[in-house]
Amino acid sequence: MQTDTDVSTQEKTDPETSVNTEQPIQTEEAESTTPVEDINSKSEENVSQNNNINTSKEGTNKKDKPNINEMTKEELADHIKDLADKHPLGIAGIFHIFGNEVTQNGHIAGNIAADKLSGTNFGTNSNATNNLTNGDIHYVGNLNGLNKIDGDNKVVIFGPDIEYRSFENDGAIEVNYGTAEKPDWRKVDIPYNHIVQADQKIDIQGELDKLSQKSDNWASQARTEGVKADFNDLNNSWTDVSEAIKNAGDSKEPIYVTIDAAHLSGDKRNITIKGIPAGAEAPMIILNVINIQGGDLTVQTHLVLEYADGNNIGGSSETPNQFNKLLWNFGTDVNKLHFAGDYHLGSVLATNAHITNAVNIDGNIIGNKVTVSGETHRWDLTPPFVEFEEPEKPKPEPKPEPEKPKPEPKPEPEKPKPEPKPEPEPEPAPENPTPDTPAPQPKPEETPDNTEDFTPPLTVDVSDLDGTDENETPAGEESTEEAIAPLPENVIEKNQKEVTSSKFMVTPTAVTEKSSETTTKPKAEVENQNVTETSKEVGLPETGEDKTNLITTGIVLASIAATITALGSFINKKN
Repeated sequence: MQTDTDVSTQEKTDPETSVNTEQPIQTEEAESTTPVEDINSKSEENVSQNNNINTSKEGTNKKDKPNINEMTKEELADHIKDLADKHPLGIAGIFHIFGNEVTQNGHIAGNIAADKLSGTNFGTNSNATNNLTNGDIHYVGNLNGLNKIDGDNKVVIFGPDIEYRSFENDGAIEVNYGTAEKPDWRKVDIPYNHIVQADQKIDIQGELDKLSQKSDNWASQARTEGVKADFNDLNNSWTDVSEAIKNAGDSKEPIYVTIDAAHLSGDKRNITIKGIPAGAEAPMIILNVINIQGGDLTVQTHLVLEYADGNNIGGSSETPNQFNKLLWNFGTDVNKLHFAGDYHLGSVLATNAHITNAVNIDGNIIGNKVTVSGETHRWDLTPPFVEFEEPEKPKPEPKPEPEKPKPEPKPEPEKPKPEPKPEPEPEPAPENPTPDTPAPQPKPEETPDNTEDFTPPLTVDVSDLDGTDENETPAGEESTEEAIAPLPENVIEKNQKEVTSSKFMVTPTAVTEKSSETTTKPKAEVENQNVTETSKEVGLPETGEDKTNLITTGIVLASIAATITALGSFINKKN
């Protein structure tokens, strides 16, 4: 790790130490999704109290920034688009190095977007919390060489022309550096699930052209009123923006400072920039470098940054203490821009130049070509993202969740509905009396053969002269109301008289369940039989009140007896 001292006293950080331990995102497409959260969402109260966010508050503002590891591919796409629309550097604002061609010959602690990349290994230090995102987005249009990309919390977007495949159980990839006819597969240490292949290339040159227009526009701006400067002393040159910031009030417009290229080149100069606003929402400072002679410039400076909160930066670091508020605008006329001296602090914009370095540079590096020979560290330019606060407000909108009164239907205990169930239960109860009715009578029909075995008593007691019984009336042939049912013995009066008849026919009446009609047919002929009847002629009553009650009683009793006998015979046969 490097401290905030002169770069000459610092040791270079081993690239391996900058590997981020956060988990990676797994996506498959280049473009992604959620609008960028305002890295300036730190409350204004905190800004006013501390007037700055420094490294003594590790992780400050981190929770308010998008975490690449947590983004879906849609969120990643939206994040890139939002920055391109709102950041003064466009899409280049989220990349440490942005150019058509990037060549790595030294250590790069940051993310890269290049149409053509020749690299070894690079990636942002995981403890660098003052950037626009937690984790890195990389873009490579064409790959000329690469060993690995450091950090676990990253997404690497490959252009459509790069041919790659999974290698070592997805723990790495292989990239074809040859052609389809003559493939040259080489291992690149990037987990397969960290790769996203874009359907089309990012138009690096198109973005540089847009930035060229902005660069020219910014360069045309006069120095902001209130800015002070003194470059007469090589060892004690300075510029102070304190009063300009004070005069700006709540304005988020940039503060413009003009510096002649002669004050940055030649003999090394010690330059202090004073009064830099510390809050993330404070205006950025654009330092317009003018009068570059011949299109070439070598910067030799020793810079010291003094922030309004009293914290200073006097050296290069992979984890700077403050927000980056400085944009060095070298214009569109410079062709070669080289950094020597001790180190350089702040973002560099030279859209048409080939930028090289022999010393550390902390900030965005944007040019046509970038060749890194010293060290570079990601330190994103942080403009006042005022607009970014608005999209955060809709989050409370889901408050209409009070619709949760849905649990009110819990009064479903109206389930007493099963109570009506007992109502059908009493219904079968009345069915019990039904067996008392002549319901059992149809049963004999089901077994008509039983009638042959059953012989009910005759309607009249008949005996032959020898006292023996002859044919008995079969069961089921009893007459209805018109037939004379046999009388029980207890009904026959004691006074009987024998009646002898020569011949008579006994015609039993057959009773069927389907019809109440009575049919008679000769069944048996009995000779010389004694027919006993009461003196009151109860055997064949026609009329008379005295006989009616007795006959009715006899009929009822006879019917009951016949029914019982039939049931008994039926049960015996079943047994």
